[in-house]
Amino acid sequence: MTPVVSRIIVLFLICLSIAAPAPVGAQELDTRTCMWHVRMVSVWEGKARRGTKDVDIYLIAEDGKLASGVATARGFNKSVHFVDPREFKIDGKKISCKAKITLTPDAWVPRDHQPIECSVEWEGELSGKGDLKKQLAGTYKGVVEGKNVEGRLNGGIEPIKTGFEDRVWSVSLNQSTGADDPRAEEIRVSLGVLGDKVVWANVGPWIRAGLGYGGYIGIP
Repeated sequence: MTPVVSRIIVLFLICLSIAAPAPVGAQELDTRTCMWHVRMVSVWEGKARRGTKDVDIYLIAEDGKLASGVATARGFNKSVHFVDPREFKIDGKKISCKAKITLTPDAWVPRDHQPIECSVEWEGELSGKGDLKKQLAGTYKGVVEGKNVEGRLNGGIEPIKTGFEDRVWSVSLNQSTGADDPRAEEIRVSLGVLGDKVVWANVGPWIRAGLGYGGYIGIP
């Protein structure tokens, strides 16, 4: 993982840290201020590398504008991918977006450990009554791993509300060295939260001590 990719992922994690899902209330959600889950179904043809062949995109909208976006693709690898929207619009129960998705590497995929740039666009609309029963349906198209893709999408919406306590939160994003390297190096992000706000952030490599579930040794 390159330093540039690491910094961008940190910025997206900071945005997400101030908007965590909360229980649904009695009032109907404002679609302009909520979390949208957009699942592009069966992006990869044939058998996926592991698990699902879908791409799950999570978008935090605030007053109709996109505050942050990340994605996962378990059929591709175990990493977290980030979303760079070029056009984003919410119109009542409808959503449309054109975005660049950067597939970030884990220890195994892709083998050259380089990020892959993809371009996608989608349109969808919510249906159903009640926030928990609202379902997103629509279509997507684009270029993923250099191949033209298109298909259906589904998903839904959830409320957003600050839910982090005052403490230091840490997460390991992925492994940046080869899978056969006994000193598997991980990229770890730490966030200092105070008063429901991120007051500092740090990103850097960590190496697992020994084999199995040993402690972590930080690298200055």
